Amino acid sequence: ANYDVLTVYNGSTVGAPSLGSFSGTGGIGPFTSTDPSGCLTVGFTSDGSITYPGWTAAVSCAPPVPPPSGDCVYVLNLDDSFGDGWGSSNVGVRINGGPWTYYTVGAWSNQVLIGMMIGDFIELSYNASGPFQGENTYSLGILGGGTYFNAGPNPAAGPSFGQLVDCIPPPAAPQDCVGGTTICNGQSFNNNSNNTGSVVDLNASNRGCLSSGERQGTWYYFSPSASGTIGFTIAPVVTTDYDFAVWGPMSTVTCPPVGPPLRCSYAAPTGPTGLGNGATDTSEGAGGDRWVSPINVVAGEIYILYVDNFSSNGQAFDLTWNLTNGASLDCSVLPVSFLNVSANQQQEQVEVLWTTQSEEASDHFMIQRSDDGRSFRPIGSVDAATMSSSAIDYRFVDRDPKNGPNHYRIIRVDEDGSTQVSNSVVVHYRAPGDRLIVVPNPAHDRIFLSFAPVKEEVRLQLIDATGRLLRTWMEGIITGPLTVPIDELESGAYTILVGTSSGEHLGHAAFVKE
Repeated sequence: ANYDVLTVYNGSTVGAPSLGSFSGTGGIGPFTSTDPSGCLTVGFTSDGSITYPGWTAAVSCAPPVPPPSGDCVYVLNLDDSFGDGWGSSNVGVRINGGPWTYYTVGAWSNQVLIGMMIGDFIELSYNASGPFQGENTYSLGILGGGTYFNAGPNPAAGPSFGQLVDCIPPPAAPQDCVGGTTICNGQSFNNNSNNTGSVVDLNASNRGCLSSGERQGTWYYFSPSASGTIGFTIAPVVTTDYDFAVWGPMSTVTCPPVGPPLRCSYAAPTGPTGLGNGATDTSEGAGGDRWVSPINVVAGEIYILYVDNFSSNGQAFDLTWNLTNGASLDCSVLPVSFLNVSANQQQEQVEVLWTTQSEEASDHFMIQRSDDGRSFRPIGSVDAATMSSSAIDYRFVDRDPKNGPNHYRIIRVDEDGSTQVSNSVVVHYRAPGDRLIVVPNPAHDRIFLSFAPVKEEVRLQLIDATGRLLRTWMEGIITGPLTVPIDELESGAYTILVGTSSGEHLGHAAFVKE
């Protein structure tokens, strides 16, 4: 009932990824730290109104178990929020088109460590045959480095995730405060979430009216460039109970936010919610009308917004702004993120693409490359726009890539010499004539695959930039280039994986649909 809750964190602080929150009676765990510190942190919240029996824990310390061998270790976490296990539900894992291995939960949780090599291809699939799907969640991340994929509650059945392994830790997800999205220029947008992220950002000290904590929520940052009044409307695409909270004003983005929110709505009725609609209250519980008062803002102040799907049904919402008395939104005082950093092989060269959300006093971009993802060296530069309040696309061509993995990152250099480093991306370059070639790239309506002839059926899989498996199909014995229609795909980056019906991995290649 959100009164007495014990939470276990995989690390040395309550900001570490949660291994689960528990109440009621019965045994839980065991839990083993996979954090480099070797620590677990336990937090216990109680309202203090009635005295009941508490909890006990048996703690043991031992030399760490060596992780599986590989270039990196992936972590598959499976959880059941009620602690009664998944029944017949399970998560299937397959590497390089080999046999499936299935994992499930017997009580509260299960953690699986998987050794991976750069260039491997990993797939996940979910079996939703067991009861109480609303209690089941699972995630895939890298040991000590963040989460690539989250699913649940109510995970979708069937193929759910696929990825070419590059062993590069992912950027923080927008479901965690540190991965929040900066909102510029009063833009309206559509978004949804199907998970609660990897870090517990809300607790009894800062959640305010959001007494159920985090439920499929997403974090945003915004800042007014002019003083005035700010309101907004969160409109669910279908009938859904959305809640929200706003923290601020603050001088810098602080995650997790400190103290109770400035505005908060936990109203139970479904439908649009937000700041405005004639409301004068600043916070409301489940009995509220979904609206609290707008915020009087001063230019340069920073605010954090959390939009929370209480219904936990993965439904999308539209967010629109109501800026009055001259108020507008400004990105220049907020952290500027590189968007859509990507790299793709183009015949005998590699094209590196990136976007900036805004720029202020930027001078140039330095492009760096690495063979191992750790030691980078500069290979070129591109002039920056200097000043911009809108998104700008940039391009650099590496005309001398090396066979094998090529890691790229972008360093933005400002006029005063300060720098900002992007996340890194990797391309597994294969010189023309190698086993799998995709042409043209970029493509419009079809691509042609060229690879060495094989004497059995060929299995193809198409994966989008987020790792979702879009399509799997079989082709007969291939003696020449294979044509693959892509006219129904949306514009973006994709990967195609080719193997044989017997499970042999023939290769994979990335391409861009324009």
